[in-house]
Amino acid sequence: MKLKDFVERGGRPLIKLYGSMNRLLAAVYPEACWDGVRFVEVGGRTPSQYWADINNHRELLDRIGERLGIIEVPFDPLHG
Repeated sequence: MKLKDFVERGGRPLIKLYGSMNRLLAAVYPEACWDGVRFVEVGGRTPSQYWADINNHRELLDRIGERLGIIEVPFDPLHG
């Protein structure tokens, strides 16, 4: 369901309270693993401050790595 549809069906107070659909679902269903990047908001953006969390960077890179079949990234002591 798009955020716009959720808001139009009466969800506006919850979005105002939590700030985004991702935060709402994470608060109500903490036992579930919510992929914030899949909650694209109006205008095609991820939730506010989503990319400020370095853990979200890692999750995206891990997901891309899985799709590409990358098992591990080798460590090169000469280049960091």
